[in-house]
Amino acid sequence: MCSESKIKNSSTLRLEALLVQYSALRDELLQKFANHIKLYSFFVTAIPLSFGYILNQKVYDLLLAIPLFSIALSFRYLWEQNVIVMIGNYIQHMESDLFPSVIGYKNDISKTEKEYWIGWEHFFQKNFPTKKYYKPAVLFLFVIIPIAPSIIFSSLVLLKSCHILSLSIKSVLPLWLHLIAIVSYLSVAGYLQYEFWKT
Repeated sequence: MCSESKIKNSSTLRLEALLVQYSALRDELLQKFANHIKLYSFFVTAIPLSFGYILNQKVYDLLLAIPLFSIALSFRYLWEQNVIVMIGNYIQHMESDLFPSVIGYKNDISKTEKEYWIGWEHFFQKNFPTKKYYKPAVLFLFVIIPIAPSIIFSSLVLLKSCHILSLSIKSVLPLWLHLIAIVSYLSVAGYLQYEFWKT
């Protein structure tokens, strides 16, 4: 009788701990999603302001600085997204394995068919709205808009220096820096595109 009481108390404590952990992880997910919204808002505000200043002041060399910030924020976004996936996978593990092991199973089903006492994450993943335009929109906002103008500008500067084009484009930066910018930004843009599409 005493051992049964201890087992019951142990199960109750473990269930309470799991519920606290489940709630904390759900809150963590909501915080990560809120961070995504903040990054979106920052990009939507900062990128047009930056381009507006550059065009107004005609300091086109600053175009090469914008990708540095966007790349850093893109890596932060990807890190947050990977953490979201990891937390979601662990919550699924809690729903399918940990909660049923503590609460038990219904008598009318076999123990191999685990009952989801809490099944939001499974439902969410199964019914997640997979819109085709979501990933292209993220790529466009985080990669193409910030990086493409700097690559185009550096390419035009190099073409002008080779007398292939006669444009009134001026740059105080050395040509080797423009060449490095083209190669490095193209490489990073390709990598970010792969990572964004994968996540």
